[in-house]
Amino acid sequence: MARRPVRTSALLVAATLALAGGTRAGPAARQEPAPAEDVVASAESGAPDEPVDPGEPGEDAPAPGSPALREGAPQTGPAGEGDGTGTRQDVDALLDEILTERSLENVPSPFASGDRLDLTLQDAVRIALENDLGLKQEELSAEVARYNYVGTWGAFDPVLRGSGRVVDSKIQPSTTLGGAQQLEFETQAGELGLDYPLITGGTVSVDYTRNNTKTNNQFQIINPSTEDSLTVALTQPLLRGAWKDVATSQQREAEFEVARAAEQARTARNDLIFAVHQAYWDLVSAREQLGVAQTSLELGLEQLEQNRRRLDAGVGTEVEVLQAEANVATSVQVRIDAAVAVAQASDQLKSLLFPGRSERTWNLLLTPRTPLPEEASAEGVRSWQEELIGALEYRGELRQQRLRVLSSEVALERASSLRLPALDLVLSAAGNGFDGEPSDAFDKAANFDFPTYTAQLAFSYPLGNRSASNAERSARAQVRSERLAYDQLETQVVAEVRGAVLQLLSRIAAVRAAQSTLDLTRRQLEAERARYREGLTTNFQVLEFQDEFARALSAERRARADYAMAWVALYDAKGVLVERDGGAAEEP
Repeated sequence: MARRPVRTSALLVAATLALAGGTRAGPAARQEPAPAEDVVASAESGAPDEPVDPGEPGEDAPAPGSPALREGAPQTGPAGEGDGTGTRQDVDALLDEILTERSLENVPSPFASGDRLDLTLQDAVRIALENDLGLKQEELSAEVARYNYVGTWGAFDPVLRGSGRVVDSKIQPSTTLGGAQQLEFETQAGELGLDYPLITGGTVSVDYTRNNTKTNNQFQIINPSTEDSLTVALTQPLLRGAWKDVATSQQREAEFEVARAAEQARTARNDLIFAVHQAYWDLVSAREQLGVAQTSLELGLEQLEQNRRRLDAGVGTEVEVLQAEANVATSVQVRIDAAVAVAQASDQLKSLLFPGRSERTWNLLLTPRTPLPEEASAEGVRSWQEELIGALEYRGELRQQRLRVLSSEVALERASSLRLPALDLVLSAAGNGFDGEPSDAFDKAANFDFPTYTAQLAFSYPLGNRSASNAERSARAQVRSERLAYDQLETQVVAEVRGAVLQLLSRIAAVRAAQSTLDLTRRQLEAERARYREGLTTNFQVLEFQDEFARALSAERRARADYAMAWVALYDAKGVLVERDGGAAEEP
């Protein structure tokens, strides 16, 4: 693999020599090139209706903006047939070989192309939203948060309790009225209870107990006997942990977490859409720059051919031919770099659309179908104050931070409640039944024939209470921290919205200035080439004006791409890319 740079450099030199005509055909075999005015007009027309990706080898069609795409352009034929096209065919073949390096050790080309995929901006956004792995992870995180939220309400699920026991005991009487020399008891007991937590922080309890007893005590009135008890009780905190806001604080925090996870997933979608827009416009821009490089190369070839004819006619100089050859060699290198930039931009977009390592998707030939905006319009651009109103409402970061503030306030409310003394109100009603028949004992207890009513206040307070006091201080500091974080984010959003509006307005002005510059440089080049044909200027001046035109054309294409991205940046600063036209934001 150490031979690769040498081989590539050799191919570049060969391409340059071929462009200069020194390796393929003499002056008699060269075709009359297209007039420079046609080349310039074709370059300004932009990409064709049916573009292909010129950054991928194996494509016979020229780059977007290339003069060979215009209607009526001469078609290339077999090399060496005297039609003057052999030189350019050989150059195209050498350029492809430089890009793919197929001749190196017979290894597969890293730029090998596969099926072509025509792709609009809306298509790219849709595919990315369907396939992105990070977005799927965020959606799963939101699902986890929902399950956790539902699970927190399990704290209010009723709890059923039960127990049973059998006791066989013998007791020595302590008095002469013990009822027997040795008291014997056979007891069967059971307990069943239900605790029902309330969202006020209290608990309703229902307890039922039964004792069946058989004894040899002669003083036992009923033997065997059944004793039943039914108790209903309410325990309600009055201070610590009291009432709904505190009792359901964990559920409220979990609910905020669900909303925050949903906002985080929405933010991830917004970020993905922005990245797709950026990668898509980068690809479109790279293809436009490749078209500019092709135009510059065509202009250089045309000037080279003209200088050779002048040299053959005895009115030109060898220096002018050498200057033109050097200019063509530079244009070849620029076109190679532009083609590689197209391949890199295409891969960047593929990484967003097709995760994984499938050769088929990585070898796709992406052909963007959404063109750059032709004109830059200020219609729909509002003041930054108006744009900020929407940003404060829709920006995902602000929404998430507002939820964090609310969650911290709930935690503070709970911590403040836990710092209070415990004061619980306990109300209970118990019914007791005693009979030889179990059914009769149950009826007496259930009907509260022998009721017992209780009202109780239970108080407790830990001396010092350092744990609860410091927990409250910590929660209060957390609230302040979250509010400061929100203020910081809000300041950042204001700066981003202002910057996005300013950038959009500047891009509008830049497009108009670039289009004006392009028109002036085009007219300047046409005038200078006309003067050159009349012998009123030098070859050096013509080449300088060609370079200026190429730079102006490149700047105009770049300005239009920046203008398209400026609208996207504004929608991203407002946080509305997800809601706007399914994510395919374009200028109004």
